Amino acid sequence: MESPLTPSRSRLRHLLFSEDRLAKAAVEELHALGRPARYRLDAGLRGGLRSVRDAPPAVTALLEHAEQPQPSPDRELLDRGAGSLPTVNRFWYRIALGLGSLVHSYSTVPIAAALVSNGRLLADSERRIAATWAWYISVMLPGGLLNGADGYVATVRLRLLHARLPQPVTQVGLVRTWLSFTLVLHQALDTLGLGATDDETRDMYRLWWRVGHLLGIESDLYSGIDSHAQACTVLRLVDSVCEGPDAHSRRLTAHEVASVCALIASVTGLPEPVALDLTHTLLRRIHGDVFARGLGIPAGQSDTLVDLVIRHMKRERTWHRQAADEWAQAARRRLDSYRNDTVKWSSHD
Repeated sequence: MESPLTPSRSRLRHLLFSEDRLAKAAVEELHALGRPARYRLDAGLRGGLRSVRDAPPAVTALLEHAEQPQPSPDRELLDRGAGSLPTVNRFWYRIALGLGSLVHSYSTVPIAAALVSNGRLLADSERRIAATWAWYISVMLPGGLLNGADGYVATVRLRLLHARLPQPVTQVGLVRTWLSFTLVLHQALDTLGLGATDDETRDMYRLWWRVGHLLGIESDLYSGIDSHAQACTVLRLVDSVCEGPDAHSRRLTAHEVASVCALIASVTGLPEPVALDLTHTLLRRIHGDVFARGLGIPAGQSDTLVDLVIRHMKRERTWHRQAADEWAQAARRRLDSYRNDTVKWSSHD
């Protein structure tokens, strides 16, 4: 096992203003050269740099970096994907990702300001949220991060999107986002009674080392992290140099709350006011009252219902894990449903 290289606070303060120069150069080159350069990028992402003739220099550098061999995770882990994904159904995974990962990523200035700087991303929030969900699933599916696979391609494209924003995402913003989709998401699932095993957690982090590399995050910010305890240490340091939340954070959070509320209402048939109160209660349960209050989330009145649901899911999960054959069958069905999500998004896009 590698030892995580915990960054110093002074280094993180410096990285508050550090942009992804390699991706920024590729974005400028793609803009200047137009369709021929974009065609070579597309071909290189799917077929590898060797399959592309006369790729321009910045695109070449981007592809070379993406294709750099990584010491881990191993090919077997990339082949099988994240074992924690098919242990949770789409409804609860989407809630945990929205109220956990996305709300957390919005809660400090570096990411909130970058997203709001692109008015189109904010105006079309439902599309952005759907695209984020499809990207996350493509990363977690078996084989998704192999060179040329959907998760690999989508992650490099996300790196370019970050560099294309009027206010680019800095290294600190990137690593905090990485922690939002690893530590915070799985803490949210655990809070909801849907926690992963130690082995599933370790594999998830190691899979996300690959994501960190493809996103252009400097390796000392995430390398070797394979437990929640290690990730918590880095998150505390990151938060110590970040400002937030601000008005942009609250605006983005309101969009996500509305999206999750609509999901809950559509699946459960609950009236919208009841679904909204349940959404507020879940968010506060995941992040705590102080965090939620900073984002303008009122206190919910659904704690009794949430307690009942969590106890039920914990009992059901424990029972199903003990029934190995049924657990495996359910996992296969969930994987198929997640694959359908990425297909639907690809067709829509």
